Amino acid sequence: MESKTIKHLREACLKRGAAGIKGMGRLFRLMDDNGSRSLSFEEFKNGIYDYGLTFDDESLKELFNSIDVNGDGTILFNELLVKLRVRLLK
Repeated sequence: MESKTIKHLREACLKRGAAGIKGMGRLFRLMDDNGSRSLSFEEFKNGIYDYGLTFDDESLKELFNSIDVNGDGTILFNELLVKLRVRLLK
């Protein structure tokens, strides 16, 4: 089952059209303050707010953890893209 926070983030990207996902990719690179090609929770949190979204701290942590599928405490761009991918209903 997919969380409401992931759905909210996906919908925000989709509302921005093709530029939504491209914009998220550009934002990911901007969020990566230390150039590690991954996002810490703080980088992610700041970037989400810069993207114009608001989540309470608990929801934001849930979102971060659901994207960080390998559990290493950082988000890789591919992890983010996989979570944002729209799944077709069969």
